[in-house]
Amino acid sequence: MIILVIVSVTIFAYQFLITAPKTTVFGDAARFNGYVAMVMKYSITHFGQIALWDQFLLSGMSWISHPSGYHFSPVAWLTIIFFNDPAWAARFMELFYISLASVAFYFLLRTLKLSRATSFLVSIPYVVNQYAFLFGVNGWFEEFIGIMLLPLTVLFVYLGLMKKSYFYMLLGALAMSLHFFDNTYYVFHYNAIVILWITAIFGLKILWENRKDKIPNLVKKLLSYAILNITFWLSVIGVSAVKLIPLLEFRSISSRNFLSLTQAEVDVLPFSVLWDRLRNFFITPGHTTPFTQLANDIGIFLVF
Repeated sequence: MIILVIVSVTIFAYQFLITAPKTTVFGDAARFNGYVAMVMKYSITHFGQIALWDQFLLSGMSWISHPSGYHFSPVAWLTIIFFNDPAWAARFMELFYISLASVAFYFLLRTLKLSRATSFLVSIPYVVNQYAFLFGVNGWFEEFIGIMLLPLTVLFVYLGLMKKSYFYMLLGALAMSLHFFDNTYYVFHYNAIVILWITAIFGLKILWENRKDKIPNLVKKLLSYAILNITFWLSVIGVSAVKLIPLLEFRSISSRNFLSLTQAEVDVLPFSVLWDRLRNFFITPGHTTPFTQLANDIGIFLVF
């Protein structure tokens, strides 16, 4: 029941994705996401094969070598099968990811033994805030994918380490691999930092709890713990290789092959901008009032 409430509140907060006129295009969503799904659908229905090349855009463009290809995205395939309109396909993907993000965060908090009320109150502002709204309006919903995959991955890895379960570690690796399948590469390293931090804390916990054991027993436990983590990372690499190896093999024909690191660094924002974003996390730009500032501060308090 509470999951239904969380999804309902999330969809209500992002109802503009449903109520906006059909002609409304949310930034890059239809152009880069819905469009890709529709071209892949056209290729399947007319040629009986998955599109590796976009024959409609300019003189053509490779997709097998393009990072934004949706060949292995589960949700993209739902839009390919069930939608004929790229705009509605993109809206569906946005709503799906943002709703699943709030649910994943709720289950993570419940796994950490927080109460239902606290988990509910925190899972809503996790997705209903200025940061997420800006990306929703602009159609950059890869960010939604990132904030969905982070708690989902942490949830499975945490359970895997707690229960010493290879099954949960493999589920975590599968979730981690979706960063590449769903084109949210720039959130992958944040997720990796969180996972590495958690594994380090668990490792220190093992050392502390077994500090009085004999050396052979301690080494045995640490080795078992290391194998568990190595299994996770090898699984991430192995599953992701399905998409990453073709990207490397055909990178010479990719439209993204000529961006240098210097050019990419132009878009890096200073730390002061990050602080301003945090200070007004739940406020839409241009709508700062005493009431919205108070609501923002309450939201930040709930997150903490």
